[in-house]
Order: sequence, then C-alpha cells, then structure tokens
Amino acid sequence: MKIDLKKNLTWTAEMDEYLIDVLYEETFCGRKFDRSFTATAYANASKAMSQKFGENISKGHIKNRLKTIKQNFSLAYDLVKKTSGLGWNEETRMLEADPQVWKELIAANPDAKKFYLRPIPKFDKLEEIFGKDRATGSYAETAKEKKRRWEREQSERDLDYIDEFLAENEVQFENLDDKIGESSLRSTAKKFHLEPTSSSKGTKKRRAMADLLVEQFDVFNNGIVEVAAALREGNRVLHEGNLALKEGQPRIHSEEEVFKELENIGVEEDLQFLAYDFITSNPGLVRAFFGCPSDRRKAWLLQKMQVSSDTC
Repeated sequence: MKIDLKKNLTWTAEMDEYLIDVLYEETFCGRKFDRSFTATAYANASKAMSQKFGENISKGHIKNRLKTIKQNFSLAYDLVKKTSGLGWNEETRMLEADPQVWKELIAANPDAKKFYLRPIPKFDKLEEIFGKDRATGSYAETAKEKKRRWEREQSERDLDYIDEFLAENEVQFENLDDKIGESSLRSTAKKFHLEPTSSSKGTKKRRAMADLLVEQFDVFNNGIVEVAAALREGNRVLHEGNLALKEGQPRIHSEEEVFKELENIGVEEDLQFLAYDFITSNPGLVRAFFGCPSDRRKAWLLQKMQVSSDTC
C-alpha cells in the first residue's frame, strides 16, 4: 500500500506542543544552523511525531506546520519586544497587559487580538529556537540573558552609589584654625597641633578644651570610617549573595567569549569563523562547548562539525 505523504493533516494543539518539544531538543543538539533545521532534524521530528500520534507525518507536513507556528510566534515576539507594558507570564502562558494597552494594541494591529486571553503553547521554548532569528541589536538577547544583564547592571549601580556616598561624606579637617585665647588649634585630617602657649591656669583650661575637641574629632572621624567600612562590607555581602544565588543557574557565555576560546584552544585561523558560526547558532552548543574540559574542546568541536557536515 502506497502512503500519500502529501495528504492534508489535521493538526491539534497537542501535536503542536509535541512538535515544539522535539524541535527544541534538535536545536539543543546542534541540528539547527542560522534559520534552518538540518535534514537529520526533520527526519528525527518526522519519526518522533509519527510514533507519537500514529500518523505518517512527513518532513513536508512538519515544514508546512512550522511556517504557521513560526509566524504566530514572530508576531507575539515582536509585540512583547516593542510594546511597553506588554509581557509574557510564564504561569498563565499568556501575554498580559492592562486593558487599555490591549485596546490600543489591537486597534493598531488587529492580528494581536488572537493572543488576547489565549495561551501561547511553549512560548519560552519557541524563544530559544527562533528568538535570535528575529532579533537584532539589543533584541538579540533571550529573556533569561536580559534578566541576568539587568541584575548585573543593578549590582554595578549599587557599587557606584556606595563609592559616591563615601566620596561625598569623607571627613577631612583641613585648615581648621580656631584660636582659643593665645592657643591655635590646627587640624589636617586626623592630626591636630597646638602652638606653644603660656602656663597660666586659664591657658591650661583652654588647652584641655582643645584636647577634648581633638579627641571628639578623632571619634567622629573614626566613626565615619567605620560606617564607610560597614557599608562596603554590606554591599560586598549582598553582591556575593546575588552571585551565590546564581551559582545554580547555567553560565551564559557571550559570543566574544566563544571566539576568544576558539583562539585559546588553537583552532586554525581559516576555520575560526566557520566554527564560531557553528557554535553560536545554538545555545545548547555553546553550553556543551564550554562544558568540555578545555584540553578536549578542540577535538569535540571538530568531531561535532564533521558529524553535522555528514548529516546535511
């Protein structure tokens, strides 16, 4: 019996979600380059879908359905990136905004109505698969990358604030010339010097008062120093605490780090650009690349690139 692989196929929401899961794994395994999946990726997806749903789901079926899925995702992605007040809620799996924002958005773009109070299946995985296909410039970050960047910038702003506070409140007692009778009290920073005076009883009292002032100034100045030290220590603890919270999250390596590491492990110059495009085409490949021991990364990379070349 000859199977007609071109016949129409009715797609369900369950089939869409499973297809996204399968393609997410294919992306993670490095079988997506630039904007296209490899032949192996489509073959694996066809096999998985057919086994799961008891239908003969071909590469053609998958490519056609993927056009619709990607078109809807692209619209939702652009709305989130370009509309102030509109965001993705991971719990409800919906785009959310105030009613007035939705009203203005739908008036300007009627197609946005399809996302109003309707879940978008697997939006987070679609963003990992297709997000960088849509993005340019600052939009090239995924949601997770942007969150980490905001946290890092906030920490840096906190450090700048502390340094500015300390600079503005640093106490220095310079050129203080407060004459008490014939005595002169001169101060530079923490040291005070008194000019020689007579040994009269009144002068002794004034010198005692000057000594007391010197002592009080020292106490006050030392107190400021201790407060400054406490502020710095508190900020350091806070900063280290933030870093500790992030230790359980996977390290995000930048494109610059990828290229630098290719140079470090001795990838030949004529292969560096090809290897760079291969690795950065998929976040999963970046994680796998840096997950290898440094002395084995080059061998792993060449093997992966060879396998990918053979399957295309």
